[in-house]
Amino acid sequence: MRDRVGRARNNLPQEARESQVSKVEADSSPILSMSFTSERYTRLELYDFADRFAVQRIQTVPGVGSVNIRGPRYSMRMWVDSDRLAAYGLTVADIESALRQQNVEIPGGRIESVSREFTVRVQGNMAEVTDFENLVLATRGGYQIKFTDIGRVELGGGINDSRSESFFKGIPSVGVQVIRQSQANLLDVANAIKALVPSIQKELPDGVRLTISYDTSVFVDRSVKEVYKTLVEATVLVILVLFLFLRDWRATLIPLLAIPVSIVGAFAIMSWLGFTLNVLTLLALVLAVGLVVDDAIVMLENIYRRIEEGEKPIHAAVHGARQVAFAVIATTLTLAAVFVPVAFQSGQTGRLFYEFGFTLAIAVLVSAFVALTLTPMLCSRLLRAKRNADGTQAHSWIYRVTEPFFAAMNRGYAAMLRGSLRSKVVVLGFALAFSCVGPWLYLKLQRELIPVEDRGIFTAQFVPPVGSTPLYSLTYSREMERMILAIPEIDRTFHRGGEGRAFIFATLKPWEERKRKTQDIINELRGKFSANITGGQAFPSPVRPLGSRRDSPGLQMVLQGADFPTLQRVGAQFLEEMRKSGVFLQPRLDPQPTKPQLLVRIDRAKAADLKVPVIDIANTLETLLGGKRVTQFQRGNQQYDVLVRVEDEKRATPSDLGKLYVRSRDGELIQLANLVTYDENVVPESYPHLNRLRSVTVSGQMATGKVISDGIEFLESRAKVLLPAGYRFTWDGETRDFVESASDTYTLFGLALVFTFLILAAQFESWIHPVTIFSAIILAVSGGLIVLYCTRYWGPPMTDNLFARFGVIMLIGLVAKNGILIVEFANELQLHGKNAFDAAYEAATLRFRPIIMTSISTVLGAVPIAFATGAGAETRNPMGLVIVGGLTLATAISLFVVPIVYILIDGLILRLTGHGSAHGLKKAQEIERETSPSASEPALVK
Repeated sequence: MRDRVGRARNNLPQEARESQVSKVEADSSPILSMSFTSERYTRLELYDFADRFAVQRIQTVPGVGSVNIRGPRYSMRMWVDSDRLAAYGLTVADIESALRQQNVEIPGGRIESVSREFTVRVQGNMAEVTDFENLVLATRGGYQIKFTDIGRVELGGGINDSRSESFFKGIPSVGVQVIRQSQANLLDVANAIKALVPSIQKELPDGVRLTISYDTSVFVDRSVKEVYKTLVEATVLVILVLFLFLRDWRATLIPLLAIPVSIVGAFAIMSWLGFTLNVLTLLALVLAVGLVVDDAIVMLENIYRRIEEGEKPIHAAVHGARQVAFAVIATTLTLAAVFVPVAFQSGQTGRLFYEFGFTLAIAVLVSAFVALTLTPMLCSRLLRAKRNADGTQAHSWIYRVTEPFFAAMNRGYAAMLRGSLRSKVVVLGFALAFSCVGPWLYLKLQRELIPVEDRGIFTAQFVPPVGSTPLYSLTYSREMERMILAIPEIDRTFHRGGEGRAFIFATLKPWEERKRKTQDIINELRGKFSANITGGQAFPSPVRPLGSRRDSPGLQMVLQGADFPTLQRVGAQFLEEMRKSGVFLQPRLDPQPTKPQLLVRIDRAKAADLKVPVIDIANTLETLLGGKRVTQFQRGNQQYDVLVRVEDEKRATPSDLGKLYVRSRDGELIQLANLVTYDENVVPESYPHLNRLRSVTVSGQMATGKVISDGIEFLESRAKVLLPAGYRFTWDGETRDFVESASDTYTLFGLALVFTFLILAAQFESWIHPVTIFSAIILAVSGGLIVLYCTRYWGPPMTDNLFARFGVIMLIGLVAKNGILIVEFANELQLHGKNAFDAAYEAATLRFRPIIMTSISTVLGAVPIAFATGAGAETRNPMGLVIVGGLTLATAISLFVVPIVYILIDGLILRLTGHGSAHGLKKAQEIERETSPSASEPALVK
């Protein structure tokens, strides 16, 4: 990049400053801001304190990328009276020349003697106001003309410092903003900085207060703690479910040990891969709590059943493990095949969900290893084959009291299954209707990238009319700040305003100290701003997750084409349509084409006749009207700028421009009014390009009750009508992330289905029987979508968002394992001579209890996510709810649908190929017999 910029340097004017190239992360917004306030010291002094006592110490904190100070920095401001300058026959070039020649510090060498030497330092620099006031500009007739004769000097802020102000809770302040490095942990950096605050406060002079004014780490910290809490809740619920079904502490302990072993094993692999503990990886571990016990439950249940039938624990552990090893491996590979594609989401969201997908896959793979190794060993050691006098298995009193209920549940399911097998058409018709309802309701859902979270912070912006003065903007933004501070839930604000847009960063009280959410307060402020702030656009907006910039204008549509005026005209048409739509709040077109400009034209012929170089005219205007850094001075151990500018009252109107003077080569003063003309006009603020095409951006916040998909749908429909031939549009910011993630998620959903199908086909050696398991997957997806839509009937309606979609994708693997347990066991029963009907019936009834156990444990592992409250719960709820609802409904229905589909598919296979579903297992058994040592020729004996 720097190479290419360097090549273009020769095409730029020599006077152009060097271009700068900097690398900025997408989430380069400050993670923490500190405010320095005082009733005793000025903002200039506060800036100096912040620079000397805070910035340098904060920069040494590991993980800190940069530290920015928002406030006025010391500078020597030399104000020129243009009339007096001309009266003395001087020009701005004389001032600049005198400064460069008289404000110098050059090493003078050494004085050396035989035994000693002295370093000579020539102190020619100026450091005090009096030094610059006594700057000699010229000597005429023995009289020195000093700067005090033509102007005044003050030690103040920079040229543009007066155009920007910052406030903490309405009090003038100096802000320090901290930006972390891209790979640094936000909580580690924020906590390290907060630990420095007390020591920095001790070093500050009395009367200076240092306060954390804006802190994004609070939400992250609370979100992580909430997920830890959810992890504990999920673990407790899963333990209760295990004990409820097993009713034996020894048996409960076996799958329970799979949780810490699997989680710790996942931690080890995560550490090796360089993953961190964050909200998404912790969320993956919460979901894993319900999953990692599934394989152990299947293994335990099968071994436990064989022990009850009379086998010894060791014999039951060995043969029981072999019997279900295939099912464990199949379900694990299926789950991994679903979770891994989630990690390959592209774009910014892909980087965030990369660790989420791999963490889930790792936890499941580790749990399968535990189930195949540790669980059978523990079963052989911990399970006891105690017998009663009549030879039946002895159980605890809890088991004896509760077993009739479970036995009745099994009998009830067996009876309902028999009825379902006799009424296949009714059951399949209901399943088909159920499968269609979900996608139909999905089309009615609103769509967004991420649900709006109650993050405890929000921003408010004021966008003044183009060309407004800093005082104009500050007047309205201060009024906005007063409105915000009047709200009881507000804890503090940090306000930066003046030139251009004004930003107010508001922090609410902790979640437990308020009843209203951030969005409720934003809705209240929207009404107040609309009624009281009439001098520009004023709007509050929530801080978006996933690294979106906090000053994002909402939905952004970029219009591209060859002609800039045409783009402005079309953009204005879009703006008018958006105002009338009711979908957007305060839509805006950037850049605005109404920036006031004074176009100065130099009469080159006159300038040549009067021997005035054009460069002198340009330099005079730049210095006196814009302010120019001519040199520097030293104060303490810091270097500060020396700025030259004409007095404010001498540049208040365009006619003041003509009163300035330049010197010709003959030494005569020429008034600029004789050399230049000027016109007032309006121009765009800038001429932006996107992908090398001229562009303008149409943006707007979404109205209450509307989401980003509503805005996209409206703008796309209007683009077909308003955009002329040769012009196009694209999306930017969060809108682009939403569009990209939507297409990517559908692709990932398709890949998850394909991978699942291929793995099942390989496991069952059949291209047909994966369809049997897919019947349960379709039911689960539909069930998840139905529950997502029905949320509007008991609370705020949930949307189709990134987390909800990933929940739907996860259902593919979660429900497939139930179908695998039935199909695999039914094939094995056919191998032993049963027909498809009897095999399906017996497999479903015998595997009913482990299916129920694993499903309930997975559901209860996701329940704390689905119904979580507190920081960040809004994003986790959709995923948890989709998993809970989809898995619950799919389990209840698929227990009847899968056996029916298995029987129908087996009949289809028999008609097409002439052999049943267990053909692959029979061939494998024949090959094993043929290749076993007992079937081979007798070995030679010496």
